[in-house]
Amino acid sequence: MVQGGGTRSDFTRDPCPWRLVEDMGGAYALGLTGGTVWNSGKSIWRREFRKMGRVVRQNAPKTGAAFAAWGFCFSMCDCTLIAIRRREDMMNSVIAGGTTGFVLAARQGIPVAMVSGAIGALLLALIEGGALVMNRFGTEMLKPVSPADTDAPKAFD
Repeated sequence: MVQGGGTRSDFTRDPCPWRLVEDMGGAYALGLTGGTVWNSGKSIWRREFRKMGRVVRQNAPKTGAAFAAWGFCFSMCDCTLIAIRRREDMMNSVIAGGTTGFVLAARQGIPVAMVSGAIGALLLALIEGGALVMNRFGTEMLKPVSPADTDAPKAFD
């Protein structure tokens, strides 16, 4: 991880070769859990209680594998951008999201891949923007406030 102006210092993450495995495993777990909840809910909605176990066993791993493929491709693009740009910032995530959307939809043709890439970049821009806003509000709460600035009532006035 290269430090410099405007870079994010995230020392809790593994270095890039190991990040691929970590992100793929986390994405698989997320997809497997979400696929289990989704397919269970779908079975309950259709009132197919006896088929629920079979439907979950068949479909939840497919959802997990799709999430794992997305997580691996995203992490690979992100690590590649970190190596090329020599910095780790929000633009890497946005570009990696767009590239991932494009790569995973490339088999369906260039127009579909372009739309999917634009949607991937937009979603990652929204996520990174939300994280930036939450970070700014979080640090704003921790700033010290002088007692003269507060409008709290005085105890013995």
